[in-house]
Amino acid sequence: MGMESWIILWKVILIGGISVFAVVAVVVSFFGFLDIKKLLKTLDAEHEQEDPKEANDAPT
Repeated sequence: MGMESWIILWKVILIGGISVFAVVAVVVSFFGFLDIKKLLKTLDAEHEQEDPKEANDAPT
């Protein structure tokens, strides 16, 4: 393998690594957003089901 082959190899590895990182970052961000959205819906539903008497007893 000549020097030019090594340069091409490492360029491919670098671009591949950056590409994998970008894809993983997008996927994690997307599913994280969906998870937070689900969490907030669950908290909102639990808050609506809360007994009004208990809500008044809570410290302010």
